[in-house]
Amino acid sequence: MKVSNYFLDKECLYSGVVEDEDINCAIFNLNKFDSSITLFKRGKFLKSYSYNKGSYSVETDLVNKYGVKTSDLDRVTYILANACLNESNKRPVYKNEDYESYKYLNQYQIDEIVNEKYKDIYENLLSLSNQDFDKSTYNVYLSGKGSCIKNMDKLCSMVCDCQVNVSYPTCLSLSNPSHVQTIGLIKLNYKKLVESIKASSVENTLDTSESKFDKFILDENELN
Repeated sequence: MKVSNYFLDKECLYSGVVEDEDINCAIFNLNKFDSSITLFKRGKFLKSYSYNKGSYSVETDLVNKYGVKTSDLDRVTYILANACLNESNKRPVYKNEDYESYKYLNQYQIDEIVNEKYKDIYENLLSLSNQDFDKSTYNVYLSGKGSCIKNMDKLCSMVCDCQVNVSYPTCLSLSNPSHVQTIGLIKLNYKKLVESIKASSVENTLDTSESKFDKFILDENELN
């Protein structure tokens, strides 16, 4: 079951989860050009491992193997694709008239690439973090744009053999899991600004209360 991950947006993932969270968690961050697994023990940053493959490897295969237009990649990857290969079928779902030999692309062909590439990503990240990551004691979450692919949590759960949830933003009017780190970065810098203002002798005309942050509104479309 997908749940909102309330603590991830409180602090930038690069710096660590907010200190009062007594929880062990592993976050698979699925970016465009790379992927990583970041481990937090009792809310404190433990270690991070990176692998140099991301959604770009999926997009490259879709272009080179099946002739998908670059302008259609987002739609094919994040709307049509399904990370669970066993739920796919041979029904045509994409048509590209510019490539006669690849005029139609079916669901299975798209999902086969997605499944193969992300399975490789998860397996490599698990291998890299093997000494530190114990699935029996960690809560596992997905973030980043790759987590938006349909049933990506199921694929990760199958590879890791544990429960996996997608992390969703819970403030700034954002809802896309690819923006969890964006919120973390904004909030981290807002926190630094507040601390700087409070420490300075300059007269403060800015509302620096912690609750003020959650009232800010961002246009999600401008972040994509």
